[in-house]
Amino acid sequence: MIDQQLYRPQGGDANSGILLFGRVSASPGDRNLSDFYADGGVIFNGLIPARPDDAFGVSFLYTHISHRVRGFDADTVLFRNLPAPLRGYELSFEANYSIAIVPGWTVQPMFAFVKNPGGNIQNPLNPIPGERIKDATLIGARSVIRY
Repeated sequence: MIDQQLYRPQGGDANSGILLFGRVSASPGDRNLSDFYADGGVIFNGLIPARPDDAFGVSFLYTHISHRVRGFDADTVLFRNLPAPLRGYELSFEANYSIAIVPGWTVQPMFAFVKNPGGNIQNPLNPIPGERIKDATLIGARSVIRY
C-alpha cells in the first residue's frame, strides 16, 4: 500500500497538493475468487489559487479472477453444453472533481468506465445463454454537507 504526498504548495497542509495512492494484493488462486487486485490513483487538491478547496482525482481498479474459477466456468460450459462467459478480470477507470460550493458543502461530479463488470459474468437479467453483463459507463454526482 502506498499513500504519498508528492507535492505540497507553499502554506498547504498534508491533504493539499498532489497525492498518490495505491494498493496491491495477491491471494492463493486455489481458494479465492480473485487472486490479484490492484488500485491506485492521483489526487490534485487545492492547486488552483482561486479554488483552494477543490480537488480533481483519477483512479483505476483491476481485479483478476483466479485461473481455477475460470477453469470451473469452462467445465460448466462443457458439461451443461450451454454457452456462458468465462470470468477473467474487471477493470475500471474513474475521474472526479470535488467542487467546494461554500464551506461545508461540496458537489462531486464523476465519470467512470467499467470493463467486464463482475469479472465478465453472465447477465442475470437476460435469459439468452452466454450473454454477459456489458461494459458500463457511469456518470453521476455526489454531494456532501457537513454541519
